[in-house]
Amino acid sequence: MAGSPFPHPGKGYVYLRMLYRGKKDGAVILGLRHPWEHGEHGHENGHNGNNHH
Repeated sequence: MAGSPFPHPGKGYVYLRMLYRGKKDGAVILGLRHPWEHGEHGHENGHNGNNHH
């Protein structure tokens, strides 16, 4: 067996992916925000704008 049957991503892709994930998850990694806080999605309380009372 010579290795993985899947191609490995290039270094440029890996670098861009790290920047993207840092932008999205950097505050969580640094402890500035909790992972369950989703303020960037534009909807509150998980109802996607539908008020189910």
